[in-house]
Amino acid sequence: MFTKRILFSVLSTALIFITGCKIETPPLSINVDGSPVGSVSTQLSCAASVPSTITAIHNNVSIPINLQVAGGSVPYSFSGIVGNFLSQVTISDTFENTGSTNIQVTRTYAIADSIGSSALCSLTVTVVPDVAPSALACAFSIDNQGAPLGTLINLGVTVSGGVAPYNASLYTAGADSTYSSVLTQTATETFSAYVIYGVAGLKTASVRMTDSVGTAVTCSQVVTVIGAPSVSVAASPSSTVVSGSSITLTAQTSNFGSTLPTITFSTTSGGVTFTAVGNTIVVGTTDGQARTIIVNVEATTATQQATTAITLTFTAPAQSLNCSLSHLTGFYQVGDIVTFNVSALLGQSLALTSLSAQDGTVLDYLGASHARVRFNSAGYKTVSATASSISTGALCNGGATLTDNVSILGVTPTTLSCSAVTTYNPSYRGEFFLARAVVPAGVGVGTVRLVDIKTSWSAQTSYSYYNDATSSYMAIYNVGSFPINLTVRDSAGNEATCSTTQVIY
Repeated sequence: MFTKRILFSVLSTALIFITGCKIETPPLSINVDGSPVGSVSTQLSCAASVPSTITAIHNNVSIPINLQVAGGSVPYSFSGIVGNFLSQVTISDTFENTGSTNIQVTRTYAIADSIGSSALCSLTVTVVPDVAPSALACAFSIDNQGAPLGTLINLGVTVSGGVAPYNASLYTAGADSTYSSVLTQTATETFSAYVIYGVAGLKTASVRMTDSVGTAVTCSQVVTVIGAPSVSVAASPSSTVVSGSSITLTAQTSNFGSTLPTITFSTTSGGVTFTAVGNTIVVGTTDGQARTIIVNVEATTATQQATTAITLTFTAPAQSLNCSLSHLTGFYQVGDIVTFNVSALLGQSLALTSLSAQDGTVLDYLGASHARVRFNSAGYKTVSATASSISTGALCNGGATLTDNVSILGVTPTTLSCSAVTTYNPSYRGEFFLARAVVPAGVGVGTVRLVDIKTSWSAQTSYSYYNDATSSYMAIYNVGSFPINLTVRDSAGNEATCSTTQVIY
């Protein structure tokens, strides 16, 4: 029997190394193999090593030690091991490191053969101190978040903390995947997979990670999948314009991912012009004729495509309207309000688009075709206007300026007077007629206005105050002859009354 000797040595380097073994006891007189007394067939030797699967040796953690023996006389024995072995044996050993940094520990093992010879094997290892592992965690990464439908998406998972190595289980790419690979470990702490989804929306990928000591954690990731690529087109000012005008088309795309698509406009129709810039094109006609065309719009990238079309209508230009500007005939003084009306020869509904008055103030628009003006000085005044058709937009007189002239009288201190006239006279029961107070030129002070209309007590009447400063429409609902009294007042408050008789059938 021999005594096992354990040697400890702390070194400053971080390398694991193995030293040779030396003979400590002389050979016995008789050899197992029958060689002469006092000799052995070969010298006894041994080597100690740590299995390659051990990547780190921790404080007081038992690890396997491989002892490889050669020479001497078999079988061999190792102190503390029951039984013999022929060439190799694995034992368990622990190493201590109570500090806070890595240290090197040397351990010596003794081997004996069947005739009592012994050999020492030295092993130096780096021992890691006790450090509590950080919490086990995992996280997904996506190379193509927000990818279009049908696009290949790469998923990555990174594990941290815990105690390596790690194992992945219960991996799923989420709902609606048309293809999903297995999750493959690409390095100690990384895993990867790829997936293709067949339905747009939010998908949830998840996996369970377990470390070498059984700690487990589950991580998940929401994957955004957008719908199929599309393109739409908007027309400005409208998809229908008068031939000779232009239409601007603007294409808008969606679900093409991060790659901007190329926009192409095309048509098989003739007589049109295209001026394209990026995703915008201006479409016009070459001859001013009416036509309807279809413009095709295509958006493409290297892997995606979307198309749409829009119908454009160019209408025939409207014929120019024959229009005139006029006012109600009468005597007007400084400060009076004059109503001007624009009308078409064929009766089309018109709208004033502009109106200006010489030495006058435009007060308001009584309607689309009417405007009121107050003149500030005496003289022969010109009013200018432009107008167009409400229904077709056609310009009056080809866009020319319409004019009307009105004579504005100065204010004199002459006594106010008037005479009454009606149109139509006679008229029918309930039919409106115009009652006017005619004021002679140069009478009254400032503006003269109609302030009252009276009929006989037996007349049932209706009024429309006022058509203008000195007239009004009215209707009588009884049959007979009825006196009508008109009262006017000037700017100084002077009043005058004039009368006439209206016959009603």
